[in-house]
Formats: sequence, structure tokens, C-alpha cells
Amino acid sequence: MIALSAIIGVPAAAMANPETWLTPDCPPVLFQHAPADPIVPVQMSVHFAARINEVAGPGRARLHFVEGTGHAGPEFDRPEVVGRTIVFLKEVLRVI
Repeated sequence: MIALSAIIGVPAAAMANPETWLTPDCPPVLFQHAPADPIVPVQMSVHFAARINEVAGPGRARLHFVEGTGHAGPEFDRPEVVGRTIVFLKEVLRVI
């Protein structure tokens, strides 16, 4: 990564930051995050979703909170959570 950063002129730390690569034509993104996640702070998804919407336009990133769980808990399998995913895929892919 360091050699590549020298070639393209982007510092190595910036290369690892997904915000570095945001463009107005980035694909739609669905975030579903548990506010009580002890591994990945919810603020990371809040911030990144906001940045995507700033760069690519409102609504490009969607953020939903999954209450009552931590990181990757079984609550992510609840019908309303899975349903949001299916709706998102139908809208974005237009194939299901």
C-alpha cells in the first residue's frame, strides 16, 4: 500500500479510509446498525452515511437502527430488518 500511495499521491492512511474514494456516482448504500454495538460505534455509520449523502446526494445512503442487540445479533434476522434489505435491493437492483 505504501508503494501504491507513492505512485498515486495519496497517503497510505487516506487510502484505507473509504471516504477518500467517495464520488458523486457511488452506488446506493444501506446501513443497518445497532446503536448498542460494542464493536463498531454507531457514530461510524451515522458519519459515513452523512458523508455519502453529502457527496452523492440525499438518499444515496440509508441508515436504519436495529434496536435491542449488539454487533451482528439475531435481531438482524427479524422480518422488518430483512424486509428493509429486500425493499432496498428491489429499488436499487430492480431485478427482484
